[in-house]
Amino acid sequence: MAIRLLIIALVGAVGINELLIVLYGVNNYSSVYGAVQNVMNMSTVPYVGWRAIELPVLAHLALIGIKLAHCVSGIVCLYALVRMLKVFSKPGEQFVPYIQYATLGI
Repeated sequence: MAIRLLIIALVGAVGINELLIVLYGVNNYSSVYGAVQNVMNMSTVPYVGWRAIELPVLAHLALIGIKLAHCVSGIVCLYALVRMLKVFSKPGEQFVPYIQYATLGI
C-alpha cells in the first residue's frame, strides 16, 4: 500500500506541475517566447549560427507545441491519478493498467 501511495503522490505532483508550467507559459508568454526565440536563434553558441531558425512564426509554433505537450502530459497524469485513486484498495490487476497511463503522461 505504501508503494501505491507513493506512485499516486508522484503522478499527482507531475500532473499538477505540468499544468502549472502551462499556466506560467500562458501568463508570461512574452518572456517564455523570448527564451524560445533565443534558443532557436542559437544566440549563445557562436559557431553554429548558420543553423539558426530566425522566423518568428516558427518560434511561436514551437512554443505552442511545447505548451500543448505539457498540457497533454498534465491531463494524462491527472486522469491516471483519478483512476488510480478509484482502484486504490482493489487487487493489483486493476491498479497496474493505470500505471501505464501515468507512464505515458510522465
